Amino acid sequence: MGTMRACVIVALLFIGVAAARQQKEDEYGKILSMSYKFYEGQMSGELPPWNQHLYSKGGWRKSAHLKDNYNGVDLVGGFYDAGDYLKISHPLGWGVSNLILSMVEFKQAYDDANVWATAVRNMKWATDWLIKAHVKASDNPRDNVFIGQLSGKNDHHYFGRPEHAYNERPIYVADSSTGGADLVGEFAAAYAAGAVLFKAEGQAAYANVLYKHAKQAFAFAEAHPNTWKVPPGVFQAYASYWPEGYIAHLAWASAWMCKYDADMCPTANKWFNNALAVNNLRYGLGYDWDSTLPGAAALMISMSQPSASAAKQYLEDYVLTKWENSGNKCPQPSYSTVCYTPKGLAYYSDWGTLRNTGNMMFMAALMGKYGNNKQAHICWARSQMRYITGTATGKSYLIGYGPDQPKRPHHRQSACSARYTEPCNPFNGGTCCAGESGVGVGGCCDESNFRNPHPAQIVLAGALVGGPDQSDNYPDIREDYQRSEVAFDYNAGFTGAAAGLAQFARSGGLGSCPGGSSGGAPVPPSNPPPNTPPPNNGGGNGGGKTIPDWQKCGGIEGNCPASSCGDGKWNGFSCKSGSVCKRQSEYFWMCTPGTRTLAAPAAAPLAGGAAAAADQPAVPGVDLLEVSAPAAAPAGSPVQLAASLTRMGAPVSGAVVEFVVADSTSNGSATVQAVTDGEGIARAVLPVEAAGAAGSSSTVSAVTPDGKAMGAKGTVALSSAEVGITWQ
Repeated sequence: MGTMRACVIVALLFIGVAAARQQKEDEYGKILSMSYKFYEGQMSGELPPWNQHLYSKGGWRKSAHLKDNYNGVDLVGGFYDAGDYLKISHPLGWGVSNLILSMVEFKQAYDDANVWATAVRNMKWATDWLIKAHVKASDNPRDNVFIGQLSGKNDHHYFGRPEHAYNERPIYVADSSTGGADLVGEFAAAYAAGAVLFKAEGQAAYANVLYKHAKQAFAFAEAHPNTWKVPPGVFQAYASYWPEGYIAHLAWASAWMCKYDADMCPTANKWFNNALAVNNLRYGLGYDWDSTLPGAAALMISMSQPSASAAKQYLEDYVLTKWENSGNKCPQPSYSTVCYTPKGLAYYSDWGTLRNTGNMMFMAALMGKYGNNKQAHICWARSQMRYITGTATGKSYLIGYGPDQPKRPHHRQSACSARYTEPCNPFNGGTCCAGESGVGVGGCCDESNFRNPHPAQIVLAGALVGGPDQSDNYPDIREDYQRSEVAFDYNAGFTGAAAGLAQFARSGGLGSCPGGSSGGAPVPPSNPPPNTPPPNNGGGNGGGKTIPDWQKCGGIEGNCPASSCGDGKWNGFSCKSGSVCKRQSEYFWMCTPGTRTLAAPAAAPLAGGAAAAADQPAVPGVDLLEVSAPAAAPAGSPVQLAASLTRMGAPVSGAVVEFVVADSTSNGSATVQAVTDGEGIARAVLPVEAAGAAGSSSTVSAVTPDGKAMGAKGTVALSSAEVGITWQ
């Protein structure tokens, strides 16, 4: 009886904890304020006296990179992009315009959190630098020059504090020779958004300066309808994927210009309708620096423009309907759809998944103000916020807030001691200051320290990490730039969502929402995680190595000597068990199943062969890859494999497809390649030596090795679901 009574008490306690968690409301104002604390930690240049992290006031930040310039033009200031010290205009411009949108639409929340003045200061810090980054301004579109990227791979190999950086910082520009409507469109959007904000703040002269830059940038973008590229062989941190993506950037920029100047509204409606007519843009589900159409739609709706009806149908009836469909469960191919993890996260992108979720939460908050189904959008945004903060699950992905926070963000300075004593001398890819040695507390601020698994020594309060996988697993590895990195643009939409929820909470708009994304109580982790391949520690070839669960992927392989690899010994990616770590490009790596590559008697490619595959890569986000194989086959016999690749329902020809066959008995696997024909079908034969033994089984999946991820900093393959073969 006593044992039974104890069990009942424990059960009641668990129910009580779960109920309390379900009823708890997040502190949205605190989250909003913390975001700006993170942004101020990312400031570059001569830091202002109002910076919250000043070293002279007991913080961890000093002024840094005080010599940034382009041919003598001052480029000191601005914000660092992510976990290193690059300054990149594209995501900065997009982030600034979204933050200003949140300020314009949810000003009461900013006022209530006492963060309005802080936000205005931060936005001016950003727009001041973006004005500098317009290094040659002219009313003649061809004469303008804009900074696209300040520094490159050199910063990836520097692990010290920014004030001690000694690496070169090359600069890459957009001008008449490169074009770049996507990049410069984000300049125009940020300038115009700044003009809207500072006009409302009574700073008309500054607003006029910003709007003049916006008009010049927009004219350049219209005159150069292409995506921006750095010179061949140069590391480009943010490269737009869609060739026609610049149209959405022009729609986004012109919508902001319409908000400032009614004379621009016909142009804004034209570009929005043009973007909506492009299937690659209309049917994408992401919202980030490279996929801007949802933001343009939200602006057109908020201004009741002629295109608002079409914009609402697109954003509310298509995009948000996909995001809010919790019945679509993971796993699903990344970037192909939105699926729900076991604990309730709406999952779209493998790379920085919470960035896209946070951005779409912001869109939902805006539709909670302007949409037809307001309450559903508000409650969905709240459910995702509760997942991210850990209020509903017991696991937070927001540093400085909630339970079980990330401890090892991919951020160089945070791995080092907050305080140090000069002199500091160059050492091992970073610096070692007086009295420092080794790694961790009191250690040098160098590469060894960064790669050591000690918890961060500086708490990046307010920073949102990339996030978990489709099984809610989060390895919390500092070198894992896919899931552990923090970035200015990662936080932008999330900040807007926090502002929106704060304002809805103030007005009682959250009262009818259910407890959270998973009913309030934390969901116990599955063991092992679903759909995780069995451990495989075997070797491999083809530049790959099979690794245990969540171990490092990357570094120089036998097929990629230091002389031709841009990332040197970088090994930041993390793979699940049974995966093979393979180099995907000069700078990036990917994880795929398999241990050996077999020559395939594949179907003959179309005329043009490899050239066709290179010209028409598979596109995650709108593509569907399906694989087929016989359910049963004679042991030791060759097997016919097929895969179908479609784009919005239309066949994709000339694309490389790699079949991956994993044997459940030996834990080995094989890959064969084929090229899709005119009907979008790739056919291959699995050789006899890869067939399984009688009584065993294999799984077959397909992957597009030339696929690129929308919004990712590198390439990520589109993959199919698995099918099984039983060997008889």
